Amino acid sequence: RVELIFSEFIDVNSINKGIQVLPSFTKTPELIYKGKKIIIEFPDSLALNQTYIIVIDRSLTDENKVKIGKGIQVAFSTGDKIDDGLISGNVISSKMASVNLWKIKDDADMSSFYKRVPDYTINATDNGNFEFQFLSPGKYKVIGVESSSSGSILFPDRMVYGLPSRAYIQIGNEKKVNNVQIKIPDNRGG
Repeated sequence: RVELIFSEFIDVNSINKGIQVLPSFTKTPELIYKGKKIIIEFPDSLALNQTYIIVIDRSLTDENKVKIGKGIQVAFSTGDKIDDGLISGNVISSKMASVNLWKIKDDADMSSFYKRVPDYTINATDNGNFEFQFLSPGKYKVIGVESSSSGSILFPDRMVYGLPSRAYIQIGNEKKVNNVQIKIPDNRGG
């Protein structure tokens, strides 16, 4: 259980879209609203030695429907350390964009990762910037999508998406990978 305390009352209708816990769970954690407090109840037992990230997204609004200016990421760990890997960059898109990120499990996953729900997802800012914090060492695949496709399995023949020039991103000795550039075309095949 985690409690988030805000300085203002939150619009209850924005909570489920505005707060998520990453990496993704099979069953979504329950968000309980209590005035200026939101309680996150976890459905499953948490994995050992795992850094979890609570993402407070830009779609969270206060009682006056004012959105937060920039997303916030807060980490906690079930181990003795919080991972400190980072991937950041910019998405060029004519629409509101999100970035989906998968941690690659093995060689077979490298070619079929998009057939599963992304491990991490975050909305880009109005000027297209994005940043994933608190990542563990490993290989990652990143894809830019329209916000309506955020957090979804990728259907390459039916969705508009953009890829960076790199085949994958490695977090290891180099813990921070910056300037990842992604362009989302205006339509499929564009």
